[in-house]
Amino acid sequence: MPKTRLAGVKILCILVLLSSFLHIHSLLEDTPWYFENYAYLPAWLAVIRYSFSWFQRILGVTAAVLTLMYRELGRKLLLIIGIFTITTVYWKHPFEAVKIHAEGLQASFPEQAQQFSLDSIAATATVFLILIDVTFQGIVIYYFTRKRVKEAFANS
Repeated sequence: MPKTRLAGVKILCILVLLSSFLHIHSLLEDTPWYFENYAYLPAWLAVIRYSFSWFQRILGVTAAVLTLMYRELGRKLLLIIGIFTITTVYWKHPFEAVKIHAEGLQASFPEQAQQFSLDSIAATATVFLILIDVTFQGIVIYYFTRKRVKEAFANS
């Protein structure tokens, strides 16, 4: 057991767990909606993407739990997930899928959505989704590469 328990480790791991479990819930509850949003892809690619989403969520839970236990493997997995997410963020939030989702929102709120074009809603949403992921993963990478944090994992 490490001598140093860091609040940042706990906070970031809880956020990773919350995000992972929310995405797992969505994958379970909204499978048809998921495939509707990616209907522009060939069916085989949508299935691969869906399967990979599951893999990422399970890996996120595993990494967060191991990191909360101060296992070096967990810290390294979080870094790998962060780097992978940043380098593939557009594939995670493609404009086409966000636009399909925005069409559904626009249909639900026709009066409010009239003043905006579908493309502007989707483009703005895509930018925000990408910024959220890049910012959060950047924080994870920055934090878990600090000397003091690495030292807390050194004996595992």
